[in-house]
Amino acid sequence: MKNIIYSTFFLLCFSMQLTGQTELIIEPGGVGIINSTIEGDTTATGERNDSSRMYVLRRGFPYILSATLEYRDYHLQLKAEAGEGEKPFIILNSDGDALSQMFRLRGNASLTLDGLHISCRDVLGGFNLRAIRINADNSRITINNCVLEDVGQAGIRVQGDNPSIFVTNSVIRNMGRPFDPDNGRFIDNRGNPVDTLWVENNVIYNVSSRLYRNGGSASIDWARFNQNTIWGSGQQGITFGDIQSLEFTNNLYFNGLFLGRTQAGQDTLEDAGFWLMVDTFDAAVNNYLISNNNFHSDQEILDTFPLVNTTGDTVISVEDFVLDLELQAAVESTGSAATNIDEDLDFANEPPAPFQFIVANVTDTASSGVPTADFWDFSDLTVDADLSALGTGTEMRYRETHDFSYGAGSASATAGTEGQALGALATPVTSSYDFFVENRILYYPNPVSNRLYVQNLEKENLQRIDIYNLVGQRLTSYRNIQREVIEINTSIFKSGTYVLSIVDQSGNISSRKFIKQ
Repeated sequence: MKNIIYSTFFLLCFSMQLTGQTELIIEPGGVGIINSTIEGDTTATGERNDSSRMYVLRRGFPYILSATLEYRDYHLQLKAEAGEGEKPFIILNSDGDALSQMFRLRGNASLTLDGLHISCRDVLGGFNLRAIRINADNSRITINNCVLEDVGQAGIRVQGDNPSIFVTNSVIRNMGRPFDPDNGRFIDNRGNPVDTLWVENNVIYNVSSRLYRNGGSASIDWARFNQNTIWGSGQQGITFGDIQSLEFTNNLYFNGLFLGRTQAGQDTLEDAGFWLMVDTFDAAVNNYLISNNNFHSDQEILDTFPLVNTTGDTVISVEDFVLDLELQAAVESTGSAATNIDEDLDFANEPPAPFQFIVANVTDTASSGVPTADFWDFSDLTVDADLSALGTGTEMRYRETHDFSYGAGSASATAGTEGQALGALATPVTSSYDFFVENRILYYPNPVSNRLYVQNLEKENLQRIDIYNLVGQRLTSYRNIQREVIEINTSIFKSGTYVLSIVDQSGNISSRKFIKQ
């Protein structure tokens, strides 16, 4: 076995008391310093010293896990230290392809990752199958301001009931390997009900299979995909099952199903693929808003089709199969069809189009069905010499990410629900920490005509709901609210933008804008 190269530092862990929480700084050290620090942070009888402890990693340094960080019945929290500098870089120590995950939750565990760079390509270049595996019920997964990359199978695998998953302000890339296209998913649900799926202000690109997999009879209470830039999903797109409430807004969604589908399957709809799918839509039961998105296929990818596969079937592009029939009905019922556009954009530095992957997947598969395709093309990015020195020193690793910024003169630059640009914004969102999210407050539809509904899923005893105009005048107020659904008459308001403000019994205030048509 080749030697593993890493820098050794003196281990120094110390804690400081915050408001209701302690922080424990884990200084960079040898292999397994995170494992040993977290697993050893217990009393003599095995209880956690502080079950709400925040573990802090130094910026700019690599941390090598000695094994899967597996735990149960507490909230593990890891974040980068405050200040400027490169994100702490976390990889796993392994030898070759590892049939494992980096984090595994059991019992009643939860997980928070903030400001970290997590690579599933281990020190010897093997691919860990999963970054996070949820085997806990009622867990809360919060990923904020992270880079998550190079997984063999799935970024997040759901095998526990009713998780709430929040992914914000992050870069998700290289989910799956081109020579294994049946894997490669951002979120892989293996048939478990999901409470909340909140995906906002992320850049997600190079996904070999699909963005969300609905396995078995998995259902979702509430999903929100807002203000994301999505570039490249190979076999499928977002395949929801039964979903109660869905917001899909302000996204750039480029090159969905770029591997194409057979002509026969698309013609008959028996094996049709769509960029965004649900099981059913019933306007009396489901709350769906799909508005203000740019769905686009790059012409250079479309020009690779049609192709003839190894069984003689014609494979075509799926540019015209964006929303399935159920979601088309939802768009028509809300009158939001005109807000969704199809516009080509000139990105500052998008990843190279996966032509070789497309052709190999269709025409050059071996007897096992695995195409002889190369890994994702990162030749236009700068290799990080320090990170590439980890392990054998032969694996190219990158801190730099591709740049999906685009010109202000495009239609997408002002096509958002509030006139903002579509896709991930430079300004981080904070919505995964506010009262709307913490207590699961929904409001719909947006834009609204005559009735705005505020759904209080946790049945919190709200002190007040207020509606303001943009100059700060309170127009209406509802007090001492304990109902699950509150109906607000908006027919009296003129067309324009207003602010919905909610105050809980502790005086916490959170606000959202909505548009009156």
